[in-house]
Amino acid sequence: MKKCIMAIMFSLFSALTFAQSSQALSDILDSERLTYGQLAYLIGTYKEIIKDEENNDIDATVKALSNIDFFPKDVKSTDYATLGTTAMALAKAARIRGGVFYRLTYGSQRYAIRELKALGVLPASADTSNSVNGKEAIGILYSLIAEDEPEE
Repeated sequence: MKKCIMAIMFSLFSALTFAQSSQALSDILDSERLTYGQLAYLIGTYKEIIKDEENNDIDATVKALSNIDFFPKDVKSTDYATLGTTAMALAKAARIRGGVFYRLTYGSQRYAIRELKALGVLPASADTSNSVNGKEAIGILYSLIAEDEPEE
């Protein structure tokens, strides 16, 4: 229930803040398994690399994120992302500082998962090889954004 509420709040927040298309976000929310293209779109809109849905090249964004070690090398936008790669990419995008081993391994999947578990973003049963759907990815990103917000 908490993830569902967070996903709805993030979708409203994203629509207002990032001015992204509701169709693209709806497709991500409805996806049973997250693709690297969808993950690149989330990161791209969060980092303001992608301004609108019609004038972007998702394949180029995926390749660019692969080149800076957010995604594995030679990944296609239609390939399915695992929880490990999703956690790693979103933690890097949100600039999570992390613990010593997280920083030493430049946010490897294993330590990204461990860091998100420590922050309470992921459950203790989360594993790098688990599949992830669109709602979970949006929930993770929202939690990381909310974690970074200063308290009033």
